[in-house]
Amino acid sequence: MPEINKTVGRPRIGVEIDAPLLRKVRKERGLKQIEVAAYIGYTPARVTQFEAGTPFDVPLDTLKKIAEFLEVDHEIFLVEKLK
Repeated sequence: MPEINKTVGRPRIGVEIDAPLLRKVRKERGLKQIEVAAYIGYTPARVTQFEAGTPFDVPLDTLKKIAEFLEVDHEIFLVEKLK
């Protein structure tokens, strides 16, 4: 059974990411949010939300596409949960 996102009552379909790291890597690559958005098929506003950590979960396939565009392993952005 999927985990429930308590803030909106919907099942979570994504993974928790290190949003500040995502922003840092993008900037280090000299890329704009609009460029990332065009590559992954989202709006620049959605990329802004990912980088702000709102929502804190990003669909895994989307994270993989972002990482591919940034030329890094997607796992660097994953936040490990304490068990």
